[in-house]
Amino acid sequence: MAEPLQTSPHLGILHGRPSTFLERGVCVPFTTPLLSQARLRMDRYGQLECLLPGFSGGKGTYVFAWRTVPEVFRTTLHDRALHREIQERKANTPDAMRMAALSVAARGLAGIAAAVVATEALEKEQRFAVVTNYVLVLELLREAGVNAPDLIRAMADAEQARQMAKNALKWIADSYGMTADEMYARAEAVANELAPVGFPQGPTPGRLRELVRRLATFRDDMNRWAGTEATEAAGLATFLAKVADETLGIAQARLSSLDRILVKTRALMVDPAIRKEAASLIGTLSWLLDGWEYMVQVWQDAAEQSDDLQRQTLCELFRIAPVIPMEELASNENLDIEALRTVQRRWVRGNQDWRTGGLDYDAVRRIEAAKANIA
Repeated sequence: MAEPLQTSPHLGILHGRPSTFLERGVCVPFTTPLLSQARLRMDRYGQLECLLPGFSGGKGTYVFAWRTVPEVFRTTLHDRALHREIQERKANTPDAMRMAALSVAARGLAGIAAAVVATEALEKEQRFAVVTNYVLVLELLREAGVNAPDLIRAMADAEQARQMAKNALKWIADSYGMTADEMYARAEAVANELAPVGFPQGPTPGRLRELVRRLATFRDDMNRWAGTEATEAAGLATFLAKVADETLGIAQARLSSLDRILVKTRALMVDPAIRKEAASLIGTLSWLLDGWEYMVQVWQDAAEQSDDLQRQTLCELFRIAPVIPMEELASNENLDIEALRTVQRRWVRGNQDWRTGGLDYDAVRRIEAAKANIA
């Protein structure tokens, strides 16, 4: 079993597996290579701190006071803006971090392509909340035995859908002891909470539901790559496939539990305990999958590249792989992590000489390219 996370008081180094998601911290989408996918968490005094795995090739996770990051590292313009945004928002959850990152990326500081994707993602977020609300209303009507074919046809137009859904709820509001306006407001609030995942029967999967599917593809890709690789780097792919598979097992179980709740639409509307349980499951999914979207996208970008670049990519993914906290997984790993670290050091080249502060701009461009494909 993995040992609990310990802190070296003199060096600021963490060793072992984190106990909780809060202890693991939330991924920060920096574009400076050495800081890429660093993690952020709140310390016991309510101050933000930065966690950096394998800093300069060392063991463990190094811890820095968040405010010192711009002083310790030479960062990109995007990262300086993101650092300020996070500091102002105290964005220490996956959802808060995502909104901070999209807000900064939409300004064009990570490139034009990333700005377009970020702007579209913010708009898509709003549209999907409306669609989720619409599906919820349809399910409420169906549960009440009300047929509403006009609502189904209107789903493509968000504003039309919003108005028709509000009107439709007049038919059943009395049975809930609410006015139509009260019921619509409740439905809208519930839909906003469900939007990151969405309904399984919705026209498109929610962001986290889709990420679970992509993670399964990533796991299969890692297993295939390991099966055809003749070098020791195959061990890195095997490790990543194992971590992805462990994550998938928990994520799919949480999704199944959530989907069993989502068929009880009336209970979602009237029972605070059921609604709280759904929100808790979504929150766990959000934390569990934090960092995987970047991992999946980086590998997808590297899939058509040279074998050497793929090996370097695997070394970087090995360094930042989102380890499942002990509260979610009683680990029974049989992989020799120290041997894998040796393989990693053998293949990897430094993205940044942290002593001189020189940036590897090719690595910066690869990170920005990945961000340009992450919504």
